[in-house]
Amino acid sequence: MAVFASLLVVVATASAMSVVGAGPSVDPGDGHTRGKWAITFSPDRDRANDVAWVRVRARAGSRVQLVVTVFGLSGNSKVLDRGATVVVPKSGVARVTWTGMAGRHAYSDGAYRLKVCDVGGECSAASVVAHLRIVSAWIRSTGSFAPGQNVPLNIVADTKTVTVGLAPDNAVSPREARGVVRLTPGSRVYTLPSTLTPGLYRLIVSTGSAGGWRALPLLVHEGSLAKPAARTTLVVMPYLTWRVYNQLDADRDGQSDSHYQTPTSKLTTLVGPYEVPGLIAPGTAGREQDYAHTKSFMTAYAKYGGQRSFPIDVITDVEFGRLPQSTIGRYAAVMFPGHTEYYTTAIFKRARSYELHGGNFIYGSANGFYALTKIEGKYVRLIARPYDTPTQNASLITGVRYTGCCWLGGAPGPLIATAAAFKRTPWVFAGTATKPGSPITWTGGEIDGLVGPVPANLTVIGTIKWTNKFDPPQPAQMVLYTNAGGGQVFASGTMGFVGSLTRNFTVRQIFHNVWQHFVGAPTGSPKLVVHRQLSTGYGAERRP
Repeated sequence: MAVFASLLVVVATASAMSVVGAGPSVDPGDGHTRGKWAITFSPDRDRANDVAWVRVRARAGSRVQLVVTVFGLSGNSKVLDRGATVVVPKSGVARVTWTGMAGRHAYSDGAYRLKVCDVGGECSAASVVAHLRIVSAWIRSTGSFAPGQNVPLNIVADTKTVTVGLAPDNAVSPREARGVVRLTPGSRVYTLPSTLTPGLYRLIVSTGSAGGWRALPLLVHEGSLAKPAARTTLVVMPYLTWRVYNQLDADRDGQSDSHYQTPTSKLTTLVGPYEVPGLIAPGTAGREQDYAHTKSFMTAYAKYGGQRSFPIDVITDVEFGRLPQSTIGRYAAVMFPGHTEYYTTAIFKRARSYELHGGNFIYGSANGFYALTKIEGKYVRLIARPYDTPTQNASLITGVRYTGCCWLGGAPGPLIATAAAFKRTPWVFAGTATKPGSPITWTGGEIDGLVGPVPANLTVIGTIKWTNKFDPPQPAQMVLYTNAGGGQVFASGTMGFVGSLTRNFTVRQIFHNVWQHFVGAPTGSPKLVVHRQLSTGYGAERRP
């Protein structure tokens, strides 16, 4: 083919081995440009562009193979896979391939760097950036949607059609999608059911092939954010953090474009596919979205009685930063259940103002309001990480701030219920078997603690009992206090709090009690089923 032939250009290098061609070429950005090779392939077993190949000039008789690497945090690379070994023929030009498969399963979408190496360890100077893509799909929006609204989509696949449907946030298979329609790739829309209730969902796009499906986080709110029903909580999801943790390589240089993955990059795209190279397909919908703390939230929410007991509207933090303060003030509580590490000044100011005017605030994670960013058109720019000033820091909103993570010795220890909490706020532990000194839950991921000035009227609900002997102790506290505006604030002190809602009865009951106390849930709302407790495991439950 002419496209392939255009790639067969000899590149002079100092090495005895040089890349002289690569394919398949299926995207406009593919080819040999600016000193690097770029290709796109789709290992979905449809016999179209299934295999990545590289043509190399090397010594006749030498044994060569593709060495596949992926880039992780801070641009560090690791060898992921190796292609089949090929003996270079007398012509001195060999064709080596990579299937993009781990056994019977394809790797997830993303950028993979391919180098040709011989058995002695000599490698080609040039590498090939192979974009593995079975199906790329993304929502062309940074916001949430109302029931019945059209969701704008971009879909890229080498199949003639794909299916699109809606599933719960804890869905693990495309078969769980409902309201399924068939669409052709391109710019399309999906119409949400008009009877849909607010929450976090997965919009599932599937080619029908093994691993050929993507689950996009989709947030739903009631028809009008300006007129929430009584006792409604505004649930704000960490869209900016989802984007910054994304490993999309839009510029095809073999490394993630976001600051988190590549610190030299200051700009991250606000919309586009979520990619996580190196995992088995379908990978994740977004690093933070697929983590247990948001899936656990929606699962626990159903146990609490759902919209009937705790009416919610669910939006992104980008939207929250744009909402009029008067609209936010109409909500009985504002909840940030996920890891809002990345934020903007607008998001901070609206949360701070809401509290100062008497609003009730719930933070179910840790390491919030840590890295300041600025939205610039289609991108979000990192300003500073961390960003901590006397007038703009996490403790002004949550009462606590980031103190640590990533310990050599594993999890640092459990949060222990305090005697002060039983004296001042005994209702927090209502329905649990917790006593002063009892473990509530293990801390995990990242932790927040009391650092600097402590807000007035603050009660420490749980404090860390440090059991990790390999790292210096760091503070972690679960807190409850009355803010300057008269509203109440709850902060969990650990990233693992909301993530343990489905497996830790004590945590689930505490969260239920706090939420009900903040919004004034009516008498007669569905009560939680109290499961028999294990003697160990910090509230782990055993179903009868």
